[in-house]
This record gives sequence, C-alpha cells and structure tokens, in this order.
Amino acid sequence: MTTSSLDESLDVRKRLTQLAVWQTEWHRIDRLLEQQVSQLDGNKLLELQQASHIANVRRRMEMMLVKTPLSIPESVLLSRGVRRVREVFAQQFPRLTQEERLLWLNSFIFLMTTDCDNSTTKSPR
Repeated sequence: MTTSSLDESLDVRKRLTQLAVWQTEWHRIDRLLEQQVSQLDGNKLLELQQASHIANVRRRMEMMLVKTPLSIPESVLLSRGVRRVREVFAQQFPRLTQEERLLWLNSFIFLMTTDCDNSTTKSPR
C-alpha cells in the first residue's frame, strides 16, 4: 500500500487537492448508492437485503476519502521528534481556510502506523 510520509516534505496544499478529488469521487458514488436505495420498495425480502448491502457498502466507502493514507515513519519520530513534526504543520495550518481545515481532517480517517505499514510490505501479494 502506498502511503504519504507525515514529515517536513509533505505539502499540505497538494494533499488538500488530493483530498478534494477523493471527496468529490466519494460524493458522486454515494449519491448513486443513495438513489438506488430510494428506488427500493422495502416490502420484499430481496429489496431489504439489497438495501442492507448498499448501506454496508456506503459505510466501507469512507476509506475512499483517503486513498493514500498518511504514515509517520519511525525514523522521523526518532530523529526529529513529534514536536518538530508538529511545528512544521503548525506553520502551514493557519494559512488554511476553515473549509480546508475540515477537509484536512479527512487525512486522519486512515493513518498508517509503522507496525501496520511493516506488515503490509512483508505480506505476499
């Protein structure tokens, strides 16, 4: 799985552009699924099952909001520390609009930890 490193090299503006594209795609698909549910009568067992399946798909789709998760490499934490990483982003964050700040929070829907990242790179594909 490809990740973006949460360190000084991360360009918040570029990340926001990616997040906006992913969010637009998510909204488009979610609207299509919502239309499918609204067309179901709900009086038949098959339609209830379809509605349940669509509801499950919509819940799992949240992961589409972040197609490339952020990761914090252990080496960054050891060499610079959490405080330095925070300082870098604290400088970029005030320049964001309120809408951009809310969009930025989507980055934290899926945050790849070092142990999880290691397990995905070691697993056979």
